[in-house]
Amino acid sequence: MHRFWRGLPLHLDSVDAVYERTSDHKIVFFKGPAVLALR
Repeated sequence: MHRFWRGLPLHLDSVDAVYERTSDHKIVFFKGPAVLALR
């Protein structure tokens, strides 16, 4: 995953879901209760 999305925390080795927000084109990652948005 880290090769495709730079800026992911190194401890993040899997995600539950990913989508692109149309409002700002950020990629949003979901892992359990945590949410991370990257540009």
